[in-house]
Amino acid sequence: MSATETRFDTRKFDAFIAQATTVIPAPRTAVLIAETGAILKQCVLWTKTAKPKHIARRSRSEANNRTRSLYYPESPKTVAGGTAWINVREAHKHRVWLRVPGEGPPRFLLYRGDGFAKLKADGRNAVLKENSGLVRKSEVVGYVNSYKSKLRLEAQAQKNAAGLSRQSWIHIAQALGIDLKAVRGGRDATAAIAKAERATPPGGNSYTNGAGMQRFNKSDSYLVLINKLPWNRSPYLRLDVTLQRALNGRAAYFRRNLAAGVFRSLEATARAYPGIAITAPQPLSQ
Repeated sequence: MSATETRFDTRKFDAFIAQATTVIPAPRTAVLIAETGAILKQCVLWTKTAKPKHIARRSRSEANNRTRSLYYPESPKTVAGGTAWINVREAHKHRVWLRVPGEGPPRFLLYRGDGFAKLKADGRNAVLKENSGLVRKSEVVGYVNSYKSKLRLEAQAQKNAAGLSRQSWIHIAQALGIDLKAVRGGRDATAAIAKAERATPPGGNSYTNGAGMQRFNKSDSYLVLINKLPWNRSPYLRLDVTLQRALNGRAAYFRRNLAAGVFRSLEATARAYPGIAITAPQPLSQ
């Protein structure tokens, strides 16, 4: 098995494949393809997907950026005097602030409380009453409503994209002619694979983020796995670490079976490797 541009330590896996073909009664190509399917299936299960809190946080941030660009295109990342600002952080989420004009350090006026709650301009909020003419009420209401609308759309788009990190493994398998849903053994990955197949990027476009090549001849057999997911090396995902872990895991599984004497029995071998068609050796002709 060959690696992508990231360098992997395949010595344990290569040794496993070389030895496996001497104890498993099946063609080397069948063993290699079956084990690659098991590895890619495990990668799907181990690859992290965005958690609901991360989806919500990203949705708020994207919706806020889009709204500010719409209302304040001249200064989307800064707050000019009299313009609104929605707090989208976890603490005091969805408070609306107004920038008070003036020299010196920026000064903000709380216009709406948590969850866009309206504030009364009473004695406790004298500043609000004093500066109520900073912006037109209709502008703030429009700004808030625009944000809410974009938040609904963004939240759905981010939710739809949650399985993209796993989708690249499926693309690699498809390029190699492997149906991961049909890979037998190990944990059931049907739901994870189905979710990844349905995943779509926030922009709506579809991309092929994985590729694979195979070469089999009398002298050599190898597979090339190419993961093209743009953020596959991010600290959160580290898909290279996931693949290395899966490679080493299959090699260790083989060593345990070898030590336990699994390969002395065709039935035990077939149970341990259900993805490989085990063939009984033909008796010698008299």
